[in-house]
Amino acid sequence: MEYRPRQLHSSACGLLAAALLAAVACGGSGQGTAVAVDAAATAGRTGTGPTSSEAVAADLPRGLVTKEAGVSGGYLLFGPLLSDTTYLMDNDGSIVHTWTSQFAPSGTAYLLDSGNLLRGAREPGVDVFRGGGQGGRIEEFNWAGEKVWDFEFASEEHLLHHDIEIMPNGNILAIAWETKSADEAIAAGRDPAVPDYGDPAEHPERIDINATGVAPEIDPEELEQLKALGYMPPDATAEDASSDMFHTNAIAYNAELDQIALSSPRYSEVWIIDHSTTTSEAAGSLGGRWGKGGDLLYRWGNAANYGRGTEDDRQLFEQHDVRWIPDGLAGAGHLMIFNNDVPAEAGTDNHSEVIEIAPPLGVRGYELAAGAPFGPAEPVWSYRATGEPSFYSPFISGATRQPNGNTLICAGAPGRFLEVTPAGQIVWDYRDPHSGDVRMPDGSTPHPVGEFTYAVFRASRIPPDHPALADKTLSPLEPQPPLAGVAGSGG
Repeated sequence: MEYRPRQLHSSACGLLAAALLAAVACGGSGQGTAVAVDAAATAGRTGTGPTSSEAVAADLPRGLVTKEAGVSGGYLLFGPLLSDTTYLMDNDGSIVHTWTSQFAPSGTAYLLDSGNLLRGAREPGVDVFRGGGQGGRIEEFNWAGEKVWDFEFASEEHLLHHDIEIMPNGNILAIAWETKSADEAIAAGRDPAVPDYGDPAEHPERIDINATGVAPEIDPEELEQLKALGYMPPDATAEDASSDMFHTNAIAYNAELDQIALSSPRYSEVWIIDHSTTTSEAAGSLGGRWGKGGDLLYRWGNAANYGRGTEDDRQLFEQHDVRWIPDGLAGAGHLMIFNNDVPAEAGTDNHSEVIEIAPPLGVRGYELAAGAPFGPAEPVWSYRATGEPSFYSPFISGATRQPNGNTLICAGAPGRFLEVTPAGQIVWDYRDPHSGDVRMPDGSTPHPVGEFTYAVFRASRIPPDHPALADKTLSPLEPQPPLAGVAGSGG
């Protein structure tokens, strides 16, 4: 097979997302400021809703639930985390095309203008890195399903994980874990017993690598709960809990600004860094288009991490999928974030929300008043819903703004896709009935999804005028691909 060369990009992002992930190896505009709430599901906020786990139970009805006037046209691209198949589906819930790999996905899939599919894949031969989102490979398939490119970055020293981002020049930004021994991590300052290098409040541009603590005490019951929720793999130990310092789970690129956005759920923050820096500039605090070298240009979500806020000021909770809203869409230039595990209000359970924020970007960079945290003080738009079934996904997930002003949401853990209007009305609701039986060499699942057998990392809407579809005739496959747990299903 002939593979077409493609480069994996290395820059300041690599320094932050890989080198600063100093993990001890475990192997041993929306509309105004209104909050859009699902009016059909507000009962849970009075204390009558289900528990979080009940709300995302796997036995909920599957398939198309709602299709109303106003839904975006096009197709949905998604790949269940336990499956080797990536699906392209119409708004009626019919599969119109598939691609099949020999591997489960690691996270995101993209439909390229050429009609090829680019996806991250779970390499089964590396068992050092744990915590969900493991990858190791990036694959490209043509429309006919033939693999035309394969990149592997998987060893006991490093592993691709979670997200990838395609850049305008065709290169790929990716996140990778890098193995560090306990001694190396401590030497780099990963030890609260070692004196700090300064007051974090005086240096919001830097990451306090002990902000989240080291080696938290986890009792056996809590460990089993984390495994059941998919935060940790089935064979994880208490010692593994602090090894994945940042658990960076999303990466995005803004070509106009030449900036990279990252999501760290461990810190409950999103970070922005300068992509234009050289390797030497990224090692310091000078240079690059924005003049700050490898320092953070912006951070948001949990100001307590840099001493300019408290837990009460925290706005992000184990978030995923930070991304800029593209030019030409409502809210262009804002950041969209899936906020996974928002704490419960009185008489309710934890819930998820999608938020849109407007970072305070000025001519010279992101504005920051002396002694204050980065703004904004609150989102410009959000969507949340509680009740039966509650809008809740404890991990993975994402959201994208659509050309008609709606927002497409993937509640990843339960495998639920929905499109909502700026006012919060659900115009399309689909619960994925597809899963898979991909297994690792030891018989375990490729990702620690626990009870969430329909889990999907993320989904994207492919508009009907996408270049990839220009010469394609799309109609429902006959028979339809089999559904999870239904032998011979289809048609």
